[in-house]
Amino acid sequence: MPIEQPLEVRPLPIELSFILGEGLTWDCRRQRLLMTDILAKLVFEIDISTYAFTSWKMPEEVGWVLPTEECHRYAVGLRSGIATFDPRSPKQLHWINCEFPASLHIRLNDACTDSFGRIWYGSMSHEDSNRAEGKIASYEPDEGLKLHDSGFSVTNGPVINADATYLFLNDSLQGTIYRYCFSLATGTIRGREVFAQFPSSDGMPDGMCFDDSGCLWVAMWSGSKVILLDPSGKLCGEIAIPAANVTNVCFCGEALDRLIVSTAATLDASGKVVVPGLLYEVHGHGSAGTSTTPCDLAKR
Repeated sequence: MPIEQPLEVRPLPIELSFILGEGLTWDCRRQRLLMTDILAKLVFEIDISTYAFTSWKMPEEVGWVLPTEECHRYAVGLRSGIATFDPRSPKQLHWINCEFPASLHIRLNDACTDSFGRIWYGSMSHEDSNRAEGKIASYEPDEGLKLHDSGFSVTNGPVINADATYLFLNDSLQGTIYRYCFSLATGTIRGREVFAQFPSSDGMPDGMCFDDSGCLWVAMWSGSKVILLDPSGKLCGEIAIPAANVTNVCFCGEALDRLIVSTAATLDASGKVVVPGLLYEVHGHGSAGTSTTPCDLAKR
């Protein structure tokens, strides 16, 4: 559906800023927004009603955080692999799988779950993002680790549509959104095809999510916007965001009708933060999202 007008984009009234704010996920059970600051090695849990928040320091760069079937346990994608922690004792990490990425210069980057609770997650070079060393993998305790495809620069997304027929994945540096045929029953993907391609002037596709009409909302890194694509990949509209590096977008709230956008800091040549990354809310968009499934890390 086209983006309704008028729109208003406002910073969330919360005292948080980020170097590389990422990984937005809505925890429906606890009614909390989860996210990470990858480079600051932080995980956040945010109450978007009161704007209170809690953060936890991780031992490594953290690409994503997901709710699990256990109410008081989160799964995180660290540089070395998947671990879980209990927010009540966050320093006690429980490592789940370290077979992927299995290289010191590769880290995990972005993830989602399917409706069976599998984790789908990607990787990228931590030293040089231009290297096409990224892969897309899945993990489920009984199935173990599966590597599905490779040859990406920066893997982002990934997301699965509501009827679990397609998985979408971004290769950000290539400006490409790929679509795969998806099998929920077997936990496999096949038939990679280009769903959308963007010139560098539009920015690079980063995090994304679906709304309940099947349209895809995509954060555009270095593009200062979020774009909306219909189920055929046609551009339906765009929302200007007052930040250069837009990283992710997520529907939140009890009715899944609050649209939150994360951004990353703008750095100078020496790596000093010039403009911090913030969280924004888009008002007047007229859309709602779909619920996500907690990851299931218990063996049958």
